[in-house]
Amino acid sequence: MREFLTLKNFFRTYKWYYLFGILGLIAVDLLQLLPPQILGQLADYLQQGILTPKIIRTYALWLIGISVIIGILRFSWRYLVQKTTRSLETHLRDLLYSHLQTLEPAYYNHHRIGDLMAHATNDVSSVRTAFGLGLVMIIDSTVLTIATVILMLKTIDTRLVLLSLLPLPLVALAATLFSHPLHQRFLQVQEAFSQLTENVQENISAMRVIVSYARENFTAARFEKINRLNAQVNIHQAKLSSLIHPLVNFFASLSFIIVLGYGGVLILRQETTLGSFVKLNSYLSMLTWPMMALGWVFSVIQRGIASQARINSILNTEPQIKNAPDAISLPHPQGSITIKNLTYCYPGSSEPALKDLNLLIRAGETLGIVGRTGSGKSTLVRLLLRLYEPPEKTIFLDGQDILKIRLEDLRGSFGYVPQDAYLFSTTIEANILFGRKAKNDELKHVVEVSQLAKDLPQLSHGLKTVIGERGVTLSGGQKQRVAIARALLNHPPLLIFDDALSAVDTKTEKAILQGLRKETVNKTTIMISHRISTILHADKIIYLDNGSILEEGTHQELLAKKGAYFELYEKQLLEEELEEAGKD
Repeated sequence: MREFLTLKNFFRTYKWYYLFGILGLIAVDLLQLLPPQILGQLADYLQQGILTPKIIRTYALWLIGISVIIGILRFSWRYLVQKTTRSLETHLRDLLYSHLQTLEPAYYNHHRIGDLMAHATNDVSSVRTAFGLGLVMIIDSTVLTIATVILMLKTIDTRLVLLSLLPLPLVALAATLFSHPLHQRFLQVQEAFSQLTENVQENISAMRVIVSYARENFTAARFEKINRLNAQVNIHQAKLSSLIHPLVNFFASLSFIIVLGYGGVLILRQETTLGSFVKLNSYLSMLTWPMMALGWVFSVIQRGIASQARINSILNTEPQIKNAPDAISLPHPQGSITIKNLTYCYPGSSEPALKDLNLLIRAGETLGIVGRTGSGKSTLVRLLLRLYEPPEKTIFLDGQDILKIRLEDLRGSFGYVPQDAYLFSTTIEANILFGRKAKNDELKHVVEVSQLAKDLPQLSHGLKTVIGERGVTLSGGQKQRVAIARALLNHPPLLIFDDALSAVDTKTEKAILQGLRKETVNKTTIMISHRISTILHADKIIYLDNGSILEEGTHQELLAKKGAYFELYEKQLLEEELEEAGKD
């Protein structure tokens, strides 16, 4: 049960809800012991021939009163326990999501989305059930069993009671034998569910690709295989779980057979009363439920333990990128960036993505970066944002090592627009605001600068248009412009555009760049592009090649060198001329 130590703070907070709920449950269990006593007494009066209507009415009123009290207490404990377990579910899901946000992007490169979704849904629900119905049934079974056995021994013939209780140790033995295999099969069920969730999520996201390539049959066959595996694992687990309940029922039936056989003999010999016989049968009926529940409760608890262990595997994962113990605040950065002798290798790679990089970007300057695919352009940006961890004392913001700056302050200083802009399945306006508040004129301004305003009349509800998942109803250029507007709205002191205009046409690009030059005055700006037209007005341009700075200077200085930058420029000019000629 050490898996549940993760939840100790929650239980400290909600201990009184659990305590009063459990006390109400115990009170109900004890009150349930009274009706068999009343029925037994009535049977004795009947046997003795002294039963009268008045006695029947009196005992009937007692039974009604006890039933009302039991009903009130049962509602109370169920409300308190259910309220607590639902709060537990919310707490655990919040805890899991909050921790996932602290983990570095590399973590998600090696963990399936479907698996993580299963943790937040199926596993959390299993833990809730374990501490809801599971915990209740354990206490209910324990208290009811002990209290019933004690009362039986005090009020009924000891020989008959002991014989009727003989099958109980067999129940405990069966539970012990089933413990380990049941736990292992629940783990397999959870893993199979994760694979199924991942496959469904991936296929639905890629449905347009599947249909475009006419691969419906292939993906359906692959899904069917995973679905069948999921079914087989669940059936395998169900076989074992299903075996527990018949065993418990069989042992319970043995008790009734003993009572009917031996108890009947004792009554005929007049060694026990009819009332004792009635009470014993009533109490055995009450004991049947705890015995039957034991197998079910056991499986629920095992499932909860397995699920909590899977959740703990995430919660116990230490984020590789986090605030240093002596991290400083930098709420108002000026924007100067210094890079000294930066060499970086991705985890698991022996080839450096960046090699001995040295660069100075003064506050308010615009840096343009060009280079072939895989030259390290995006890697540099990820290191600046600490999406990946750079070596110590290699990247500085306003003279401070970025490893010593609080992550919230560092990342909050940048407005970042990646090439593949991620949009949420909500309105365009909500995507631009992204949880921020802004005045209408501010929103209108960034929409105009990003050249998104001209597309709004074509959309059904303008900025209020709800876009599909990942912005599927928008074109690539429109998605990039929404992302640009989102980055500008927060007025960050530093801006990064990572090939953020790759999907827009040349005319729109020029209009956006003209607006950005006004927006980026006194803001440090990094513009990565495969098109020189995007960065030719930058204060400084670097040409990256194989992780190193091959050339550095202004547009004119680089053209004068007649090197790699010049060759790229000439090639793009020729491509533009050929494109124009093709239009004519």
